[in-house]
Amino acid sequence: MSNNPLLKALPPETDYLTYLTILEYNLTTDQLPVLHDILQDVTLTANIGWDLVHLLLPLLPHSLQCLRDVARLGNPREVVLKVTELLEEMRTGNGEVEEDSNGEEEENAKENSEMIDEASRPSAGAMVDVGAGYSAVKEGANTDGEDALGRVGREPSSTIEDENATSHPAFRESATSGVSETRRESSTRDLQFITMLEMLSVLHPRIKTKHPSRFLSTSLQAILPAYSQLARRPGTTEATIDFIKAVSGIKRPRLPPRKSSTAILSIDMSKSAPDPEAQDGAIGPDEQQLQTRLLQSFLTHIIEDYMNSILSVGDIPGLAWTSRLQEKVHPEKSIPNRTTYSNTFAVEDSLHERDTVVGQITALARDLGLSANDLISLVTKPEPEINQESESLPSSASNVPLSYAGSLYLLSAMTASFNLFDTATFLPHATIFPAHASILQHFVGDETLGGIGSEPEALLDSVLLLGFVSLNHNQIGIPKDDNHFNSYLQRLSLLSANTSSPSLRYYASLLTSFILQSHSSSSVRLAFIQDTLQHCPYENLKVSAVGWLKDEILQMRNSSLSTTEKESSSIQNPSALRSLVPLLFPIPQSHKSNEPTVIDYSAFQARVPFYLASLNLYYLLCSSPNLSAQLDIPALNSYCSIKPDHLTMLKDCSNEVQSKLLDRESSAYDAESVQAQLIELHLLDGTIDILLALPAS
Repeated sequence: MSNNPLLKALPPETDYLTYLTILEYNLTTDQLPVLHDILQDVTLTANIGWDLVHLLLPLLPHSLQCLRDVARLGNPREVVLKVTELLEEMRTGNGEVEEDSNGEEEENAKENSEMIDEASRPSAGAMVDVGAGYSAVKEGANTDGEDALGRVGREPSSTIEDENATSHPAFRESATSGVSETRRESSTRDLQFITMLEMLSVLHPRIKTKHPSRFLSTSLQAILPAYSQLARRPGTTEATIDFIKAVSGIKRPRLPPRKSSTAILSIDMSKSAPDPEAQDGAIGPDEQQLQTRLLQSFLTHIIEDYMNSILSVGDIPGLAWTSRLQEKVHPEKSIPNRTTYSNTFAVEDSLHERDTVVGQITALARDLGLSANDLISLVTKPEPEINQESESLPSSASNVPLSYAGSLYLLSAMTASFNLFDTATFLPHATIFPAHASILQHFVGDETLGGIGSEPEALLDSVLLLGFVSLNHNQIGIPKDDNHFNSYLQRLSLLSANTSSPSLRYYASLLTSFILQSHSSSSVRLAFIQDTLQHCPYENLKVSAVGWLKDEILQMRNSSLSTTEKESSSIQNPSALRSLVPLLFPIPQSHKSNEPTVIDYSAFQARVPFYLASLNLYYLLCSSPNLSAQLDIPALNSYCSIKPDHLTMLKDCSNEVQSKLLDRESSAYDAESVQAQLIELHLLDGTIDILLALPAS
């Protein structure tokens, strides 16, 4: 052992700088036990510990004990700055590593989705599969928001790598090629991140200064960009939560360990050395408030990154809060012997872990003093502008804003905790108008209604959850005016048209229907329906409008209003329905020209669901004696000639399109797609035949 260069060169045989050079050239995994013994010298570690971190990180997990020695005994101010510097250098590379490293979670998510039977989701008949949006929508609008706070403008480029790190024997001994090496590098990066957070959890409490927020702010700004690239990785969120607890002094049980977690044991703080540069004096109340606000802001960014990182596979958007809430509120709608979203989250480890992580974040937010009222106040106002030239080290708590999207996620998490898991914490219920209308406007789409539905599914699920909670507690409120009411419905209906998640489409459509029906004026309701039928360029969204009109008619049939209470513009007046006939039964574009274009046939094919919805409504009106008499359907038919002229014209067009499709089927067109279109057209023909066969009114 006496010939060991690490022992022979120990100061005072060499100075500290020379000894660090000797360490750099002689440090291997075999030497780590020796170094661990050497680092028990508090004076030595206080002088060289900060410059060992970058040498020891590439040797993880073998160097873990030595890094703990540095955190306990090194100069905390110098080591904090070094760890912060290394965190700032952490990157994910070109994105390929992240994609591959998430393969395991994607497989788990696919398995989870198989447990939810299609029958347990909204049925095709109940779901409104609508199109894109109103004519005001500008396609291709960019809805990417700017980074709100504390991101420090760092772009992902590379992991903690330099010549010494990548050429170190520990890497050469375990290096492989291809996917295995990619996964190994990703796992190493995870462990480096988790280890550095554990070190910071020890280092920050060791620093004794009147302004500890200066060190804390710098560390938080370095952690956040690194975490945002690793939020989906095992153990990183748990480590971040533990770090916040350690720095804030909050005592809560740690998260249960994952089966494949890279989590490491906590460091014994009782064996830590004192701060050699400690300052006397207590921390003032302003400084304490600033530290708390920094952690509050940091936590809102953490939940934002975590929620946005969740893979939405198999129609499980985010934490499926909306679906699980409605399953709890309306258990009678659950299909027997079918797995519900709630049961799936209860039995699947990966999904249950989502609940556990978000639950810990929610509890931590309450411990830090974040209340639901504060969050509601923030998210119901426009996103505040962030001064990019503001000081990097804030001087007061008022200069530290919360993450805007993170505040919404946190508010939704508190709401889900109260309504799904019956937590004892009281939570105020915001009203639809104006609170939820403001939230929908601020987080879904832009001022021109562009990009609606392209937001992260977890965010859309959060917005819908808040809407249904207000609705279930009958907290509708009062819109400012009819334009306010219509704008809310328009944005919500466009969401039902554009999001890729079937469950979110269904619940957005359902919420639209409920809020539309909640308005006391049938004139306002009918005006919105007419506006959708007349100005919406997307046929599938018009299908929803036909459904709303059907609800109005059925509600009229079941009501007992007197004649004097009937409004001239409401559906209860036959003239109102007459004004809608040209919109419900438009004349099909002629396809009789010698050279019909593909666009003509495609346009007709796109309108088939709308034609079917309108014809089904017409069948209801004709087959119900009461409705036929109330709405004077014989006179309506005579005036508009729906039967037989419109029906015959519609069937002629259908036959022509079918003939064209049959020609395509024998050519290069996809036969399976053609068959699906033919089935839909055959259904249209059958509906027309049924209507034509009805007795004359």
